[in-house]
Amino acid sequence: MRCRKSYLLPLLAILSLTAIAAYELYWIKGLYKTRREAAVSEIRVSITWAEMEELTSRRKQSSDSVHFSAQVYGGSNVRFSKIVSTQFATPGDSIPEAITVAKVDKPFEADILGETAGNTNLSVMDSILAHRLDSLGYPLEHRIVLMDGEEVLAEAQTPAYTSSSRDEHISMTSIANRGAGYELYCEPMTGSILRGMMGILLMSAGILLILALVFYLMVRALRKQRELDEMKSDFTSNMTHELKTPIAVAYAANDAMLVYGLDKNPEKREEYLKVTRESLEKLNGMVEQILSMSMENRDRNI
Repeated sequence: MRCRKSYLLPLLAILSLTAIAAYELYWIKGLYKTRREAAVSEIRVSITWAEMEELTSRRKQSSDSVHFSAQVYGGSNVRFSKIVSTQFATPGDSIPEAITVAKVDKPFEADILGETAGNTNLSVMDSILAHRLDSLGYPLEHRIVLMDGEEVLAEAQTPAYTSSSRDEHISMTSIANRGAGYELYCEPMTGSILRGMMGILLMSAGILLILALVFYLMVRALRKQRELDEMKSDFTSNMTHELKTPIAVAYAANDAMLVYGLDKNPEKREEYLKVTRESLEKLNGMVEQILSMSMENRDRNI
C-alpha cells in the first residue's frame, strides 16, 4: 500500500504536465491555423494591391483617369461599395489632379476604365508584390502566373524560386484583366508563420519547463519528507524498545527485593540495587542522547 502511494504523486504530476502540454499544443495549433489563414488573405490582398500599383504606375505615363474599386474580395461573388477615380494632369505626375469617390449600392461586375486596363506588366507587378510580402514578414520565393482560363498570358518569378511538390498554391481573380486570374506558387509558409510565432512558442516552452521544475522540486521535497517520517517512526519504535529494557530490568530487581524479601540479605540487596542503578544510568544516557539530537536538529533548522 505504501509503495502504491509513493508512485501516486509522481504519476499525478506527469499526467498534469501532459494535460497542460496537450492543451498548449492544441492552442498553438489553432493559432497557427489562424495565422495561416491570415497570411493567405494578406497575400491575396497584396496581389490586388500590386496589380493596382502597377496599373497606377502605367497611368502616370498618360493623362487618362484610372478608376478602380476601393474594396476587393476574391471569389465569384464580387461586391463593391464604392469606386475611386483618380486623374493625373500630365504623364509622370505622382500626385493625381483629381480624386472622385462614387458610391455604388448594387453589385456590379468589376471594371477598370481606360485604355491601359489589362496588359499588366507582370514583371513590374511581381517586384512590387515581392517587396510588399517582405514588408509583411513573408519573404517567400514564388512564381506568379496570369491566366485566362487555361491560357497562360504571362508569368514571372523571384530569382531563387525552384518548383517543388510542397509549394503553396493561391488563386486570385484579376481586377485589371477582365476574365483573367492569378495563380501564385510559393514555398511553404510554415517557416515564416512559425518565425512570427517564435515569441509565443518560447514562452509556452518556458512555462512548461518552469512547471516541470516546480513539480520535480515538489515531488522531491515530499519524498524527503516521507523518508524523514519513516526514519522518525523507525527511531521511535527502536528507542521505545531500548527504553523499555532498562525500565523492565529495574522493575524486576525492585520486585525481587520486595516480593521475596531479598532486601534483608545484604549481598542480594546490594546486587539488585547495583542492577537497578545500572539500568537507570543506561536509561538516563539514552534520554540525554535523545535530547542532544533534538537540540542539534533545532539549531540546524534555525
